[in-house]
Amino acid sequence: MANSSKIARPATNSSRPGRSGGVLFLMAGWLLAAGCGGSGPAIPRPPGQPATTPAQILFVSDRDGHKQLYMMAPDGTRTRRWAASAADDTAPAWSPDHTRVAFVSDRNGASHIFLAGSNGQHPQDVTPGPAVCGAPAWSPDGTRLAFVQWETTGAQANIRVMRADGSDPRPLTAGAGINGGPAWATGTRAAGDGTSAGGGLIYFTTNRERGGTSFDLYVMDQSGSGQRKVAAIPGLVGRPALSPNGQLLAYAALVAPETPGLFVMEAGGTGGGRRVPAGGRDLTASAEPAWSPDGRRLLFTSWQNGNAEVYSMDTGGGNVKQLTANAAADGGASW
Repeated sequence: MANSSKIARPATNSSRPGRSGGVLFLMAGWLLAAGCGGSGPAIPRPPGQPATTPAQILFVSDRDGHKQLYMMAPDGTRTRRWAASAADDTAPAWSPDHTRVAFVSDRNGASHIFLAGSNGQHPQDVTPGPAVCGAPAWSPDGTRLAFVQWETTGAQANIRVMRADGSDPRPLTAGAGINGGPAWATGTRAAGDGTSAGGGLIYFTTNRERGGTSFDLYVMDQSGSGQRKVAAIPGLVGRPALSPNGQLLAYAALVAPETPGLFVMEAGGTGGGRRVPAGGRDLTASAEPAWSPDGRRLLFTSWQNGNAEVYSMDTGGGNVKQLTANAAADGGASW
């Protein structure tokens, strides 16, 4: 299997899926939302967060012939190329302080994690070597990156963590199956013996139980211990996104035989989330949720009009806005 096809797998979500790939990606989430209805919860603004969201949005587009990173204002205006490259650049992830960007590029051959300044300057490969890597996710303090590394044999991928400069890499998952889509949050949870397991948590997707394209949502401590399924509902789920205050989890999901949708659940809860209604708009072909810095809005990719575009909406589902409108495929946004 080619490196590019590996990185495009739904579990790692290291690049924006195409139209057909997006449907497959969303199939991974239907079961987490099974039996859940009603509107998405309103998200309170975290203490100390500004009422506005001035941060720029990074997204992936192939409008110039291959996948590149672009930047735009929160209202979709002032779109411009973030950093020119002859390679495919995907999966942008802003650092918590918005001074750095982690992203995936194959400019050195295999797909690797790169780190650059906020304007794309001085990109550095922080996962050198032959391994195929993707899906970077920042720790809340901005000192570490979780990411997915494909194994050299078999359909296996595991989540690893390293310092932001690429040093001290170590595995968090091991064994058969595809483990991907890490999303880092702070907080504590109850350990299996009733004690408290403190420190950051990492949510991720895995097909370890059912194989193939059937991915479930799991959580583990930042050390890799205490791995458990978040919701005991069989099905497929896409890469999760944690709200800035760490209280809510957004994800794309598919509940067969229905079509895909976006869901929000309590980060510490079980049993799946509630579908985000989007004010009557059709969000059944949507994926890749990402929170605004103040936790008031969600970015997402949708194929509702037959082409992948970036949208935003209030976290309760209202005030839906289309931010990109291009004949090419746009998606994989980070705010």
